[in-house]
Amino acid sequence: DNHRQMNDMRSPPVDRFGEISPRHAIAMRRCPQARVLELTPLRYLVPQGSRSILDLFSGSGFVSEGLQLRFSRTTLVDCSRHFLDGASSGAVKVHGDATQADVMAQVPKADFAVCHAGFHHILDGNVAGNEQSHLQRRIEVLRLWKQRLTPAGRLIVADVPSAGTVVGSRIGRLGGRSPAAR
Repeated sequence: DNHRQMNDMRSPPVDRFGEISPRHAIAMRRCPQARVLELTPLRYLVPQGSRSILDLFSGSGFVSEGLQLRFSRTTLVDCSRHFLDGASSGAVKVHGDATQADVMAQVPKADFAVCHAGFHHILDGNVAGNEQSHLQRRIEVLRLWKQRLTPAGRLIVADVPSAGTVVGSRIGRLGGRSPAAR
């Protein structure tokens, strides 16, 4: 049972992001429990009976490992070989950009997909500063990710708004309701 296993609080997963991001390392020194605490809400959003997880912008698999559930298959997608090399050996590792259809075509379907702290990086690189174009690009990526879910699958995007943009705060309201109301 996933919910019983969620309460099995092992030691927190290794956070390797600080190895290459000085700002992240400083933030983690200031609030060392932040990474563990930010995973807590995700544990309750995993659908009952989920057997597979797709971790998008996975890094070294911090989120999927941190959920502390017993998935029969974990798939990590990240463009950093460094992070994927540091991930759990039992995970399926897909090296590439999770926003590209050819990369995602290699990814097996999953019951549960999560993109944690990576969504704000999705911008339309061809159109600098065009909020509408960035929003459209993010919608395209969400549709691409939805194709990698099983029929009853669930996609969770947990992120912060892009610094200095309105795009990040509007993504959550695409359906006219706040994410909390869904």
